[in-house]
Amino acid sequence: MDGQNECAKSSARRDGRQVHLIERNLSEPNRIVGELLQPGGYLKLIELGLEDCLSGIDAQLVLGYEVYNEWKSIRIPYPLENYRCDVGGRCFHNGRFVQKLRDKASSLPNVELEQGTVMSLVKERGAVKGVQYRTKAGQEMVEYAPLTIVCDGSHSRLRQFLCKPKVEKLSHFVALVLENCQLPHRNYANIIIGYPLMVLYPISSSKVRFVVDLPCEKLPSISNGDMARYLKTLAPQVPPKLHSAFIAAIDKGRIRTAQTNCMPPMAYPTPGALLLGDSLDMRHPITGSGMTAALCDVVLIRNLLRPLDNLNDTFTVAKKVKSFYTSRKPVALSLNTAAGVGYKALCATPEEANKEIGRAFFSYLNLGRFFSRGMALLLSGVDPHPLTLIFHSPLICTYIVGWLLLPLPSRKGVFAASRLFLVISAFICDVMIQAVRQEFLAANDQAYEEDGRKVHLIERNLSEPNRIVGELLQPGGYLKLIELGLEDCVSGIDAQLVHGYEVYNEGKSICVSYPLENYRFDVAGRCFHNGRFVQKLRDKASSLPNVELEQGTVMSLVNKRGAVIGVQYKTKAGQEMEEYAPLTIVCDGSHSSLRQFLCKPKVEKLSHFVALVLENCQLPHRNYANIILGYPLMVFYPIGSSEVRFAVDLPCEKLPSISNGDMARYLKTLAPQVPPKLHSAFIAAIDKGRIRTMQTNRMPAMAYPTPGALLLGDSLNMRHPITGTGMTAALYDVVLIRDLLRPLENLNDTSKVAEKVKSFYTMRKPVAFSLNKVAGIGHRAFCATPEEASKEIGRAFFSYLKLGQFFASGLDISTFICDVTIIQAVREEFLAANDQAYEEAPPADRVFSSCGFDGLIDGRRVHLIERNLAEPNRIVGEALQPGGYLKLIDLGLEDCVSGIDAQLMFGYEVYNYGESIKIPYPLDNFHVDVAGRCFHHGRFVQKLREKAASLPNVDLEEGTVRSLIKERGTITGVQYKTKSGHEMATSAPLIVVCDGCHSSLRQFLCKPKVKKLSHFAALLLENCQLPQRNYAHAIMGDLPILFYPISSSEVRCLVDLPDQKLPTTFNGDMAGYLKTLTPQLPPKLRGAFIAAIDKGRIITIQTARMPALAYPTPGALLLGDALNMRHPITGNGMTAALYDVVLIRDLLRPLDNLNNTLTVTKRVKRFYTMRKPVAFSLNTIADASYKFISATNSEASKNIEQAFFSYLGLGPFFSSGAAFLVSGLNPSPLSLMFHATLMSIYNTSWFILSNPSPQRLLAFVRLSLDTVALVCGDVIDEVRQEFLTAKDPEAYEEAPLAN
Repeated sequence: MDGQNECAKSSARRDGRQVHLIERNLSEPNRIVGELLQPGGYLKLIELGLEDCLSGIDAQLVLGYEVYNEWKSIRIPYPLENYRCDVGGRCFHNGRFVQKLRDKASSLPNVELEQGTVMSLVKERGAVKGVQYRTKAGQEMVEYAPLTIVCDGSHSRLRQFLCKPKVEKLSHFVALVLENCQLPHRNYANIIIGYPLMVLYPISSSKVRFVVDLPCEKLPSISNGDMARYLKTLAPQVPPKLHSAFIAAIDKGRIRTAQTNCMPPMAYPTPGALLLGDSLDMRHPITGSGMTAALCDVVLIRNLLRPLDNLNDTFTVAKKVKSFYTSRKPVALSLNTAAGVGYKALCATPEEANKEIGRAFFSYLNLGRFFSRGMALLLSGVDPHPLTLIFHSPLICTYIVGWLLLPLPSRKGVFAASRLFLVISAFICDVMIQAVRQEFLAANDQAYEEDGRKVHLIERNLSEPNRIVGELLQPGGYLKLIELGLEDCVSGIDAQLVHGYEVYNEGKSICVSYPLENYRFDVAGRCFHNGRFVQKLRDKASSLPNVELEQGTVMSLVNKRGAVIGVQYKTKAGQEMEEYAPLTIVCDGSHSSLRQFLCKPKVEKLSHFVALVLENCQLPHRNYANIILGYPLMVFYPIGSSEVRFAVDLPCEKLPSISNGDMARYLKTLAPQVPPKLHSAFIAAIDKGRIRTMQTNRMPAMAYPTPGALLLGDSLNMRHPITGTGMTAALYDVVLIRDLLRPLENLNDTSKVAEKVKSFYTMRKPVAFSLNKVAGIGHRAFCATPEEASKEIGRAFFSYLKLGQFFASGLDISTFICDVTIIQAVREEFLAANDQAYEEAPPADRVFSSCGFDGLIDGRRVHLIERNLAEPNRIVGEALQPGGYLKLIDLGLEDCVSGIDAQLMFGYEVYNYGESIKIPYPLDNFHVDVAGRCFHHGRFVQKLREKAASLPNVDLEEGTVRSLIKERGTITGVQYKTKSGHEMATSAPLIVVCDGCHSSLRQFLCKPKVKKLSHFAALLLENCQLPQRNYAHAIMGDLPILFYPISSSEVRCLVDLPDQKLPTTFNGDMAGYLKTLTPQLPPKLRGAFIAAIDKGRIITIQTARMPALAYPTPGALLLGDALNMRHPITGNGMTAALYDVVLIRDLLRPLDNLNNTLTVTKRVKRFYTMRKPVAFSLNTIADASYKFISATNSEASKNIEQAFFSYLGLGPFFSSGAAFLVSGLNPSPLSLMFHATLMSIYNTSWFILSNPSPQRLLAFVRLSLDTVALVCGDVIDEVRQEFLTAKDPEAYEEAPLAN
C-alpha cells in the first residue's frame, strides 16, 4: 500500500477511533511516483497535523517551476503570498515519507499496524463487514470493523467489488536519479517543453529525479541498450548544468520505467466500505497532483465522519460515504482535467504539432503574472476549482490564434492558427467533457442477482411488425444489449455490422469510423429488419418460465387512490379483462394512448421520412452506412445481406403525393446525388412503387412519478430519428430501471418502488439529454434548413471531418454543442441539491421582513415594516424578464401584474447605426402568457402590498427600522420608529432584511463593496408607441439608450451616462445634451423624445454594482438589492430577487417552525450557496454588457458594438443564446461561458479572417486587450465572490473523541 493509507488512518486515530492498519509490506518502498507534494497538499498535511512527517527525510522545498522551451526559460512561482513562509511544495524519496507516516501511525495507542495481504472483503447482506487476510506468518485471518477503507494502490485487487474500474493505459514514465548535482535554480522544478516532455525535480539535497514521458508503443528496450542510447539523444535538451550528471546516470544503468494510467472515479456507495487514493481515482502524473488529491480526500472524509460518536450506525456512515463521493468531485475534476489536458497537449501529440503547442504555451506563460499565475494556481493545488480551469482554457486558446498570426498574417499562418485552435479546443473540450461525465454522472450501485419476477406482457399484435424505424442499433445500444444478456437476439436475423459512416458531400467522401479500439471485436452497430429483431425479443421473453406473453389491447389503467394497480385490456378473442400488478410498465410506442395519464405529452411534428428498400445491392463500403449531406439529407444503411434501406427527410409542408406519382418523380430527381454503385437499384426501387412515409416527432420526457406505473421508450421520450439513437436510448433506460429495481426483494412496497421510479426519471436525464440534443441539432442543421444554408453547413461539416481522426471520431459540431449543453444540464438537473419536502407549515411562528414583500409566508406570522406605504415613484424595477414572471407564477403572485396596465415584452429590437435586428425571447416551449412584463414600478409594488395585507397572518405597518437587536451573536429582532414617532421593538426568530440599494442595515450582515458605475438619465415619453410593439428597443451608439413601454401609452427612455460626463439638470445642460442624441433614435420616437425633454421631467439615478458577500448570521437573512446589485442595463434585478425568494421559500418550507436557530441558520447558509449559479450568470451578463457597450474608449466601443451586432445577426441559434441569458430563462454559468466563447471565436473570424491586413490585426489586438481589461476584472471578481469563497453547506462541528 502507499502513503494515502497512513494519512487516512492517521486522521481517524486523531478522532480516537480504533484502527487496524494492514500493509502488504512494511519495508521502505522504492517508487518513482508520489515524490512530489504540491503546496495544496502540504496545506492539507498541516490540516491533518502531519506536517512533521516531512522533517528528517531531506525533503526539498519547491516554490514553483522553471519552464524551458528551445533554450529560453521562464520562472513561474506558486502564488503563495497569502500563506505563511513554510508553505510550499515538497519533493522527497517516496519511501522515506511513507515510513514517517507509518511511524506516526504506529506510535498511537489506538492504532494496530500489521504486515499482511488482504485477500478479499467479507460481505453480509450487501454490506462489507471486514476483510479476510493472510498474515506475514501465512495464517489466514478475518478482521471485522464498522468501516473498511480500501486504498491498496493503482493495481488494487479489491476495488472491483466497490466500483467499475475503467483503467486506461496512457504512456510510460522513464526515470533516472541524477546524483551529486543541483538544479539551475534552487527550489524550482524544471519542465522542458518539447517532444518528449521532460521533468526534473530534487528528491534530496544532492539528488535530482529526471522523468521523461514516452508513448507505450514507442518504448525502447532497456535490456539491449536501446533505452540508454535513446536517452542520450535527449541530452542536448537538458540544462547544461545537469548534462554530465545526466550522462553518468544513464551509464550507471539504473533506468526505471512505470506505466502511467488514468481511471475515473466510478465508485458506488457500498455500506461498510470506502475507496481512497489510486484505488478510487487515477490521473496522469505529469502535474504531480496524485498526493494532493489523496490528501484532499482524506481531509474531506475526516470532516464528514468527525461528528459521529461512533461508526456502528451503518446507515448514517453509508450516507456520509455517499456525501464524500459527491463532495470530492469539484476538486477531483479540476486536478484530473488539468493533468489530462497537460498530458494531451504536451506529451501525447506528434512532434511537429507538439512543438507548435509548446511554443505557443511558453509564449502565453511569458505574458506576465496574471496569465502564469492562473496555471500556477491549478498546478499547485491551492485553488483546484473547475471555474478557474474553465476560465483560463479559452484565454490560452484565444492567445494561440493571435500568437500564430503575428506579426503579419499569411495564408499559411491563418490556416495553422485555425487548425491549432481547433486541436487545442478539442483537447480541452474532450478531456473536460469526459471528466465531467465521469465525475458528475456517477456510477450507480449494482445488484448482481437474477430478478425472476413474474411478468405479464400484453402486446397489441404478435405478428412480425413491418416498420421503417428501429432498424439501427448504435454500438452503445449493443453494449446495453450485452449487459442485458440479449446479444443473441441480433443473431439469426441477417443483421449487418456497422462500423461507422461514409459521408458524401458534392461528390467527395470521407470514412468516419466508430471509436471502438478499446472494445472487444464484436462490439459495433447493427442494422436489421425491425420486425425480425422484435420477434427474437418476444421469443426470448416467452421462453422464460416467469413471463406470460399474451396478445391483447390495453384500454385503460386501473387507478385506485392515486396509484396505478393494473390495466384493463381486451383479449384477442374480444373479452374484457383486468390484470393487477404492483408495477405497470407502459411502453406502447410513439402513438401511446396511455401516457396521457402519466405525463404531459407535448408532441411536436417535425418532418416526414420517405423510405425505400433497395434490393440485390451492396453499399460502396461494406459495413459503413452512407450519409449524403445536402438538401434534402439522405441516408443509406444495410438491413440484410442484399438489402439496403434508403431514407430521405422532407419537411411536412412540402411532401409530394405518392398516389399520383409526384413522390416517385421527386425521388428520381435525387438520383444524381446517390452513389453510382446504388443508382440502378435506387431507380428500380422507385419503379416498384413500394414507397413508404412516416411522420417524425419530438417529445421531451415530461413524466410525473405515479405510484405503481412507469413509462418507457417512445411513450416517454421521442427524438428525431436522423441519428438512429431511439433503440439505444430505450436500452439505456431498460438497464437503468433494472439496476434500480434489482435490490428490492419484491415490488409490493409502493413507496419504495415509487422512489425508485422517481430516481429513474432523474437519473436517465444525462444520457437522454445527450442523445436528444444530438438528434435535434442534426435535424435542425442538416434537414430543416433552406437549401443554400444546408449546402453551407454541409460543406463546413464535411471540411471539419476531414481535419483528421480525432475530429471525425469524437467531436463533430453537434456533439460539441451538445456536450457543452450537457455540462449545463447536469449542473442544473443534478447538482442543484434542492430540498424535496414542500408541505405547508402550521402558522406557529412569526417572521419579520423589513421594507419589502418577501413571498416567504406559507402560513407563518409575518410583521412587514415598510418605510413608506405611499405608491413609490422609481425609474428602476420597471421590467420583469420572462424568467422572473415564471417565478412570480411559482409564488402564486402572477395576478399582481394584472390591472396595472402592464405591457407584454417578447424580446428586443436592437439598433446599430441605422440597422436593426429583432431578437425574440425563446418562449416556444412555454405557456402563451409567459413573457416579459413592463409596468410602473409603484403600481406593481402596491399590488404586492395589497396581496400581503389581505392575508390574515400578515401585519403590514409603516415605520422606519433603525437597527437590529443582537443577543449573543444572534439577531433576535429590530428597533423601529412608527409613523407617529414612537420608538418600538419587535422580535422574531427570523429577520428578513431587504431595504434596497441604500440599505442601512446590511452592514451588520455582509461586507458591502458598492462600486458606482454610471448614471441613468430617464424620460417618460407620452402618447407614443414603439416601432415594434411588445419589443424593448436598445440603441447602440456613442451611449446606450433603452426604450420600453410601461403602459399602453407611455414609454420609458433610459440613457446611460458615465459619471465623468454627467451634465447638470438645473441649468439646461442635460436637456441640451440629450437632444444631441436624437439622430440615433428611430424616427417614430424622435418627436415624443424632444417633447419629453422640453417638459423638463428628467430624472437621474446612480447605477451601482455590489457582489453578494453576506456571512450567515443566526436569526437574519439578506434579500434583494440589500444583498446583491448589478448594472440595471439588462433589467434583471427583479428576476434575480424573485429567484432568491423562491429558493429561500423552498428551503424554509419543510420546517415546522423557525424557532430552531441552528437549523434555520443552516438553511440560510445553504441559500447563500445555492443562489450563486443563477446570481453569477445574471450579474455577469449585466456587468459585461455595461462594460462592453458603455465603458470603453470611442474606437474600441464601436468595434465591440459592431462585432456584437454582427454576431446577433448570424441567426436564431446565436441570438437566442443571448436572449436565453438576458431573459432569465436559462441563467446558467456554463451557458454564459459557452456563448461567450462562441462570440469570441466569431469576433476573431470577423475581425481577422474575413479580410486580414496589418491594420485590422493591430485593431484586433487592441480590441482584445481592451475587452480583457474591461471584462476580466469583474468576471474574475464575480467568480471568486460567487464560487471560490463558498463553503460546504453542511456544518461540521467538532465531535467528541469516541470510538
